[in-house]
Amino acid sequence: MGLLHCHQQIYTSASELLNSSGSGLGVVACTRDFPEDVQRDLDKVNRYPFLADLPPDDPAKHPPRIVMSRSGKDQRALCISQVIFAGADHTARTTPLSHRFVFLLDEDGSDAPWPSDLIRVCAPLFKRKWDQPPSHLGATIEVDEPDDPSALPLPSCDRLWRGQAKCLLPAVAAALMESACSGRPVVVCINREDGFHAASVLADILDLLPRSVQLDMGCASHVIDSSDAPGEARLLVTYPTTEFVKRYRERRGQSRPHVFDLTSATALEERPSGSYQALMVELLKKPDPRVEIRDAVSLFDVLDLRCQHAELFTRIRGLEQELSSVGNHKGLVKATNQLKKVLHDLGQQKLDRAHEYLVDHMNKCIKNRVTSWSSKKEKWDSLLSLLLDGELPEESRKAALTFALKPEPDQQLLLDALTQLLGSPDKKADSLNRDIEQIISSHCSSGLRSFAVRQAAKEHRYCLTAEKLLLTELAPPPKELLGFIQKCQTPSTEIVNLALERLEEIKNGEVGEFGSVDDLFDELERFRKKLGTGEPLSAAEKLDGLIRERAKHLKQLAEKHLGQPTSTQTPPEVSVPPPEPPPPTVTPPIGEQYPQPSAARSPDPFTPPPSSPQFSLPPEPQGQADDLGIEVSPPHDLRDPPLATTNARGLRAVRRLPNWFMGLGAVIVVGVAGSWLARALVLGERIFRSGSGAIPLSVVMLSLACVPLLVVSLERVLWPDGQPNQWSRVGSVVGIFLSCAIVAVSFILPAVFPWLFLV
Repeated sequence: MGLLHCHQQIYTSASELLNSSGSGLGVVACTRDFPEDVQRDLDKVNRYPFLADLPPDDPAKHPPRIVMSRSGKDQRALCISQVIFAGADHTARTTPLSHRFVFLLDEDGSDAPWPSDLIRVCAPLFKRKWDQPPSHLGATIEVDEPDDPSALPLPSCDRLWRGQAKCLLPAVAAALMESACSGRPVVVCINREDGFHAASVLADILDLLPRSVQLDMGCASHVIDSSDAPGEARLLVTYPTTEFVKRYRERRGQSRPHVFDLTSATALEERPSGSYQALMVELLKKPDPRVEIRDAVSLFDVLDLRCQHAELFTRIRGLEQELSSVGNHKGLVKATNQLKKVLHDLGQQKLDRAHEYLVDHMNKCIKNRVTSWSSKKEKWDSLLSLLLDGELPEESRKAALTFALKPEPDQQLLLDALTQLLGSPDKKADSLNRDIEQIISSHCSSGLRSFAVRQAAKEHRYCLTAEKLLLTELAPPPKELLGFIQKCQTPSTEIVNLALERLEEIKNGEVGEFGSVDDLFDELERFRKKLGTGEPLSAAEKLDGLIRERAKHLKQLAEKHLGQPTSTQTPPEVSVPPPEPPPPTVTPPIGEQYPQPSAARSPDPFTPPPSSPQFSLPPEPQGQADDLGIEVSPPHDLRDPPLATTNARGLRAVRRLPNWFMGLGAVIVVGVAGSWLARALVLGERIFRSGSGAIPLSVVMLSLACVPLLVVSLERVLWPDGQPNQWSRVGSVVGIFLSCAIVAVSFILPAVFPWLFLV
């Protein structure tokens, strides 16, 4: 037993009234402080439509009229009224008796009772006669609350539905959901004798609708004429023989209502079909249909949906059930695909509450269903597919990542997951990447982390996590670092700054696999140009400063070392000569060579060996201003001191030509020159010829002509300048083989084709 606060009012004809309207009809009883704005709206529903074929002297044979509507200021009041025929008054006029209950609602109606429940509560409390003096009524009513809500049958009386309630009720409910959007009313025809149970019919239908839809939907019974239907009413209960039904059946198009004639065998012919109807049919088959339906329609309001979202609501319900029962990887993939489609539709319609509900349900599925599977392989495949799916919400991917590592997984499975995860091109989930970094650091050994990152790097695909791990934890050498930079198509500011930190560490140290500083900083210059003037502009400026600082440092080192005399003993201290006049170029005598640097390199690649002879540089050319307006000498003019001579500069210019171009040009020049030289010296051959086995002079000269090509090719192999790669090696080896082949052919050519050497 409980108490429900409400206002009451009884309106009829009596000799004494609380407030007379001047016509003999008025309020005979009501609660104190009855809302005046509600009173004005309720005056419109005090009329009772009289059926002409029923006897006026027997009021008990006239069915009641039930009306539910919103009234008052801002529609803050829900009114449930019963109007009955109370006979004729002392003037022989028909007299109505109206008893109404008014429930005041909150602003959003979230705490309001269910209108279908209120109709059932008020139905037995309605007065059918009044023979008391005017009085004030209490502001509360007693409500019987059953201990078990499922004990209430649904429908309340199956006889009213002619045994078709499980088909008709869902059809009417689906039509009402459509009516709430389109405005087309729904008309239900019942037998006249069943009109006394109209309150039960209305309550049974409203039970299948969400509370928000019930509150916005007016309804009325005993509708005889169009004027009897309130303007906001969408559910109308009447009788099949009334003029109202006949007139409505003649309408066509959107103005024609949905008509369900419970007195006819064809009551379902005009029913609308859809997913909402199918959902209600399924729920009515449950053992406790009232509880199941109430839970389902309550979810509609929890998700903040409206009547136009009925189709989407059924998809959410179906997806919820599928996620709750998923039992294998195949089922999870199917549910995940549906989830992405539903989330996409929810995002387009900006239904944030429904979106959060589904994401939370997906996380529960991962926690309660996926992690409980007995097959470890199937569980890992499922969690990994969730991790790599960039279309899933970040919260679900985090949940998959968290539960994938509890308990600590097999290292091989973790390696597979990391390799695919680090190579994923998805870069949107930055916070997810941070979680991945933390979990990788806590669950993986350094060797496993290194291997996973390098496996992902093989395909030139890096996500933010792989880039940061590669730059920070793995600490790659300069060559691999710049190779990584080249693979970054659009390096972020964070990655650029990390790369610059690594370059700062090596700027004054060992050059490593690059072989020379020129190649290292050529790569830096290319990287700086790639940055351009985009987002990481500060990084580009920082890199410019690093290049200028390095060039200045190299120039200072070169001037310091080139200005010191060297000998086998302790070198004496000499000052650097003034720049004017320039010192003469020191050329070693013929047959002497500068000693080559030893294989073991000093920490600074620009420190000359102690046995280097004294030498001096010619005047340096003036440097050109770079793109920032700072005049610096190009780094490539600062090489190891033994090569910094005039001859060495010419050799450097030759070395800078492509390998294939140099080899091809040498072959053409040597071949043509050798052929004409052999023709010119044909007379000399006769002098030096000493028998059939003698070596022709032209062959000797041709062989000598191939020596430069052989020397240059050997130099390219033994002392490579620039970043070594497979193509430079191949080009040098091909040049050597070409030189050897020309020498060999030169011995055979005169014997096979002697006419080539005739003058």
